Order: sequence, then structure tokens, then C-alpha cells
Amino acid sequence: MYKSLLYKEWLKIRYFLLGYCIIFLFIAGYLFLDIRHMLTMGKPIEIWLYIIQYKMLFYRIVKFIPLLGGILMGLTQFGPEMTKNRFRLSFHLPLPEIKMLLFTIGVGSGVFLIINLFFYGGILLVVAKYFASEIVISTAKTILPWFLSGMAGYFSTAAITVEHSWKYRIILILVAGGLISLMLSERGYEEHVFVIWQYIIIIVMLAVTIIFPGYRLRKGSK
Repeated sequence: MYKSLLYKEWLKIRYFLLGYCIIFLFIAGYLFLDIRHMLTMGKPIEIWLYIIQYKMLFYRIVKFIPLLGGILMGLTQFGPEMTKNRFRLSFHLPLPEIKMLLFTIGVGSGVFLIINLFFYGGILLVVAKYFASEIVISTAKTILPWFLSGMAGYFSTAAITVEHSWKYRIILILVAGGLISLMLSERGYEEHVFVIWQYIIIIVMLAVTIIFPGYRLRKGSK
């Protein structure tokens, strides 16, 4: 049964995953060329001043990509299921509804996490090509909340999509929007380094949020 569910989820998200990988390659290539152009056209001292003194986030192009990817991933995986309430059919499978929901969201989040790990590592490799290890480490700490916002965006979108009551949808949107905005708010380097674990705990809590709209859908609550 789990193999059948896994195959069904793969059929829904395979084209999105391909598109997301293409976007990742494009972003990594653009960042590589942009840094090379910046170092070719500018003086090293000026570039160092902009990066260190003025806190120029030269990799800012990456910032919203994980979040947009997470939102699209959630819509791609759960949007078709909510058409004409087809998601209700999943509750008739010989599996406990909570296990089915957690397995479904586990498949999506697991695949999305793996791709984002490659994305994250690829960006750091590009930065390491041109800059010292101190800047690479600083980059890793600075962009980590951006990728965490992608996971938060995925779990939030999944719960919002499954929720069929607009009253609860609005509540979920406001809560998720506030939490994600915190992860994306920065004016320099490593500003969230001391709250990373809090963000991870929040994401784990968002991961199980889908149980509540799923249960309400199963019982036909409004």
C-alpha cells in the first residue's frame, strides 16, 4: 500500500521537481557568472568593502526561491487532490488516516529537502570558488533561514490547501505568513544564527499541522 502511495505522489510531483532543478541550475549559473563579472570589473578592495563593510548580500537572488518552491510543491502535491474533494477517497484506504497524511507529507517534504540540500550545497560551492572560507561559512549561516522558509512554506501550503474552511485557511495564512516573514527578515549577515533551532522546531510543528484539516475533512466538519 505504501508503495502505491509513493508512486502516486511521484506522478504528481515529478514535473515540478524537474522544473525546480532547472531553476536551481539557472540560479547557480547566474550567481557564478555574476560573481566572476563583479571580481573582473571591480577592484578587490572595493569589493571587500561592499561585502564586509556595507554587508552586500551578493547572493540575494537565492532568497525567495526556496519559499516559492515550497509553495508550488505544496500546491502541486495537494491541489489536484482537493479538486472535487478527491482527497476524501484517500481516507477509504486500508490505512489509518493519520499515518496516510503523515506518509504523504513525508514523501513530499523528504524529496523537497533532498533537492534543497543539493541547492544549498551548490550555492556554497559557487561562493567557495571565489571567496575565502570565512565568507563561505557566513553565507551558509545567512542563507539557511531562507531554505528553512521553503520547508515552512511547503508544510503551510499543504495544510492550507487541505483545509476546506476559509475561516481556518485565513488563520493558517496569517500564522504561517508571520512565521515565514521572520525567517526572511535580515539586513546583514548571520542575523538568525541564534534562533535556527527555534525555526526548526516551528517547522516540525507546521509539519504535523496537516493532521487537523485532514481530520476535519474526514469528519465533514465546517
